[in-house]
Amino acid sequence: MHHVVEIAGLLASLTGFVGGLPHARNVWRNRHDPVKLSGISVTSQWINLSGQLFWATYALGIGSFWVGAPTVVNGPVALLTIVVMARSRRRAVRAVGGFAVPAAVAGAPRLDAVPAPRAPVRADAVPA
Repeated sequence: MHHVVEIAGLLASLTGFVGGLPHARNVWRNRHDPVKLSGISVTSQWINLSGQLFWATYALGIGSFWVGAPTVVNGPVALLTIVVMARSRRRAVRAVGGFAVPAAVAGAPRLDAVPAPRAPVRADAVPA
């Protein structure tokens, strides 16, 4: 029975490792684009990081390696995500001249860069 519990712990840890990797890959790929990162919550990453610390503490307390194993990967990934998000938001604020604006607005095109509309040309005004 002990082996079944250990195998269950191994499988739970593997899903814990793999579960956060697509999110981390998305953050890393878009780390230079504040608009694409605007939907990611830094607060949730802080909660995730604190949860990882609690799981590691619990695993050490009960002496179970597999309970704490995902924290070896997920804790640093959460911390890296927090750092990437902070840098991205600072970059977005600098891009708009030091004003704190939402990242989605920071990536919007400048209104003064849009060309003015042209007056329509009449067909009889075109020289032959």
